[in-house]
Amino acid sequence: MISSSRSAAICSLLKPISRSTLSVSSPTCGALARTVPGVADVNVLGGHARAFVVVPDRARLRANGLHLDDLVQALERNNRNDGAGRLQAGENALIVRVEGALANADDIGNVVLKPGMPPVRVRDVARVRTEAMTRYGAVTRDGKGEAVQGIVVA
Repeated sequence: MISSSRSAAICSLLKPISRSTLSVSSPTCGALARTVPGVADVNVLGGHARAFVVVPDRARLRANGLHLDDLVQALERNNRNDGAGRLQAGENALIVRVEGALANADDIGNVVLKPGMPPVRVRDVARVRTEAMTRYGAVTRDGKGEAVQGIVVA
């Protein structure tokens, strides 16, 4: 049974938002709500989702003996999300997942494309920036302004 007061306090996010609200509310709300007995998942809607954009400079790639594929492969190698199997915990099975390690634009810029002294890094051949992902919808409160909403799945 889900404690209605606790889940309401944790995940009834329906308030005016800023660009940072979704990035704060999604992991915080979801992680807290998943600790409530009976909660299976939490979906957060609304706000702006963060995206990292890598804009290669083909002349710099060429000057370092690299191709666009080298850049793509290095980023994929350094930021893989993998399933690592299942753990049995009594009657439950826990799915183990390993998430990529690149958390911000600096991490991406520091990925080594070509070892050496000095190594060639992504930041040497491309610009890396953070921006909002393209949105395909929005959440509002009372039809005014934007909001972030959490849906608790029991």
